Parts: sequence; C-alpha cells; structure tokens
Amino acid sequence: MSTQIYRKLKFEESLALLQEGEIREEIANVKLGFGLLEEKTGNYDKAMEFAQDALKIFERLGMKKEIEETHELVERLEREMAKGTKDAKEVKKFNVGGRRVQ
Repeated sequence: MSTQIYRKLKFEESLALLQEGEIREEIANVKLGFGLLEEKTGNYDKAMEFAQDALKIFERLGMKKEIEETHELVERLEREMAKGTKDAKEVKKFNVGGRRVQ
C-alpha cells in the first residue's frame, strides 16, 4: 500500500471518529436536556436514567464542563429521591384519620 493511500485511509478513519464524537456529544446533550425536563416534572427516576446515560458519554468524551453539570443534576436528583423516600415512609406511619399506624 502506498504511503498516500495509507494516509488517506487514516485521515478518513480520523474524520469518521471525529464525526461520531460530535454525534455522541449531541446525543449526550439531548439526554441531559431530557433529564432536566424530567426533573422539572418530578419524574426523578426517568431523569436519573437520562442523566446517567449523558454522564457516561460526557466522561468518554472528556467533556469536563458537561460532566460537572451532569454531576450536579445527579446530586439534586439523589437528594430529591431520598427526600421522597423519607416522605413516603412518614406517610405510611399515618392512616387517613391522622392516627399513627406502625
């Protein structure tokens, strides 16, 4: 194989990887956006799913700002989910009449 053909193949391979990276970046941004939207609607489980998917891609791409932003979302979601779990346990302790039930 000639050097020029080899270089052309390497260039095309590099270009394809760069283009794939751009697509993955967009996919991650869309998933992050959906995660933020689900957070606003209180659907924390679905929001966490989107956030974790986005985070994996951002980490593979080494996108520090986006990784930090997504970590912040995950932390908020974890707090809300823990709060919801605590609230649900408290609700189970009481019946409709307000009397404590164990």
